Amino acid sequence: MAASGGGTGTGGEELITVGLRLTPEEPEAGPWRAELVSEVASTVMRRGRERGADDRPVVLAVDGRSSSGKTTLAARLREAVAGSVVVHTDDIAWSHSRFGWADLLVDGILVPARAGRAVAFRPPAWETRQRPGAIEVPTGCSLLIIEGVGAARRESTHLTDAAIWVQADESETERRNLARVGQPGGSATAADYRAWMAEEVPFLADQRPWERVDLVVCGTPRIACDPATELLVAPPPAAVRIVRASPGLVWRAYHADQAAGTVRAFLRPDSRWFVAFEDGRSDSYRSLLAAVAGNLGADLYATADERDDESLDRLARLGFTVHRRESSYVIPVRPAAAPEPPDIVIISAANADEDDLRRLDDTLRQDVPGTAGWTWDPGDFREETFDSAEFDPATYLVAVDVESGRYAGLVRVWNNPGRPRLGLIGVTRPYRRRGLARALLARAFGVLHLRGQAVVTAEADDTNLASRSLLLGLGARREGGSVEFIRRAHRP
Repeated sequence: MAASGGGTGTGGEELITVGLRLTPEEPEAGPWRAELVSEVASTVMRRGRERGADDRPVVLAVDGRSSSGKTTLAARLREAVAGSVVVHTDDIAWSHSRFGWADLLVDGILVPARAGRAVAFRPPAWETRQRPGAIEVPTGCSLLIIEGVGAARRESTHLTDAAIWVQADESETERRNLARVGQPGGSATAADYRAWMAEEVPFLADQRPWERVDLVVCGTPRIACDPATELLVAPPPAAVRIVRASPGLVWRAYHADQAAGTVRAFLRPDSRWFVAFEDGRSDSYRSLLAAVAGNLGADLYATADERDDESLDRLARLGFTVHRRESSYVIPVRPAAAPEPPDIVIISAANADEDDLRRLDDTLRQDVPGTAGWTWDPGDFREETFDSAEFDPATYLVAVDVESGRYAGLVRVWNNPGRPRLGLIGVTRPYRRRGLARALLARAFGVLHLRGQAVVTAEADDTNLASRSLLLGLGARREGGSVEFIRRAHRP
């Protein structure tokens, strides 16, 4: 059986996954396997008999997100078990409340059905709006299937014998939902669909029904199985325990008290939260991310190498979207003559006023994609600059206006092990188009050339045409890149 993705499970086994895009709080089930519909039905009936369903129907809850495939699954199970009945929660909730119908399900259907009595239930809204008919469960019913979003809700768990969660790809369910707008069984309008989802998403995030089910069925299978006779099934996701480590912003996941994954968060000076995942079980990342998002309540950012397909896929499946792209360059170090403006003097950062230099750095970053809003804390600036092992006073240079003493620009080349790195070249707006950037680069590159350095590295946002033009004019060649992702915070 081929799978489109996988991860290492407890003891090192391979988790067969199907690459579903899910909401952050819902972990992907696994390992997946194909199983006959008749076998699933037999398992449900056996579980019900074990729980005392001898003179009453076996009660099965089929839960899942909108358009995940619940109705189709319920119909297939009804066909597999003679004398079975399906009750749709949409009928219980009709003109009443999207999700405030637990009492109607319990008192109007489950209690009498479990007592072996015939059910002919007319919810209050049916009476008020004169809807004909009733929700019926005859005596002698063998299997009562409650189908719908919230069918396995906490309030009715004690009255069900088994539960199935239908897990489905979020992109596909949205496509199905939008295709059903204005159609029977779908939302009347796109606005109605959005209003429904605005309640469904937080309802399921709070209820977490997948944690109470006996089986998970894939509603958007990507592993080969016979659609006429088989289902793609998996055991329910293992309960994940998330612990926030102290000190620092570190969250750890545990499965059965075994470490399963770690995520770290850090707040940049531009007030953006970045997260980084450490190696772990792929089915722990969603729970970890949900904990981080719940604690921070902010948009989350992450980066990945453009060639790291595994990380790119992981972030996409966790609900991140591409925010921007950055290219990495290698620049040859060549001695070049670049005249310095006569009203400018170039000094080492070691001789600069620290507060003025910090404010210059903040100002220049406002024009750099990905760092708008950057404001250094004075202590952090000193630690990241003068206290850094990569700080080089000969290649961290500042342009100063001779008359006013104003700082006009800077070039910063870090003395990284292996290859020096051009961290920033920038000039404030009043001093641009005077050759100052090239003069700063020529001075710093001249030092590197005398040291025997052949190349420096640099990064530039793919939309920053001015920076790209400057680098390419210096003979830079692209050697790779990175992708920055964003996951928007849920805001009611």
